[in-house]
Amino acid sequence: MPVFEEWIAIKAPPEAVERCLTDPSQMERWMSPLQMIEPREGAWMQPGSTMRLRLKTIGMPHVDYTVVERAPGRLIIRLDGFLIGTYERRWFVDGDKTIMLARVDYVVPNAAVRPFFTYLGQLFAQFDLRIELDRIRRLLETGTPDVVYEVAAG
Repeated sequence: MPVFEEWIAIKAPPEAVERCLTDPSQMERWMSPLQMIEPREGAWMQPGSTMRLRLKTIGMPHVDYTVVERAPGRLIIRLDGFLIGTYERRWFVDGDKTIMLARVDYVVPNAAVRPFFTYLGQLFAQFDLRIELDRIRRLLETGTPDVVYEVAAG
């Protein structure tokens, strides 16, 4: 079972981190523009609620999200679709920062898709998780998830 784990230190209080991870308007700002989460059942990001993650690409499969646990410092989501597993986020205070851990563990039940995901998909998923954490940090620390590059005048 593949497991990806990434963490990041954010100069923001834990309440702001939780809001960023669970408020739909905040999530829109840091999620990949290729992804869309659609509410299905229940109150948004509350235990028992379901959502559907879709990639905005024709023919790509979806993954249903079910919130298993939401507590201060912890959010656990069950994945069910072309991937089956869990997506877990934990966060805690460390001095003037909040440390956030993101962990994804899954299996690919479809034997025809498994080889693709075992090689190329895993690389993309790990890279995407790292970018996501960086976007969350930038959003909370600067108000924008985008990187601004300055070019020195020559």
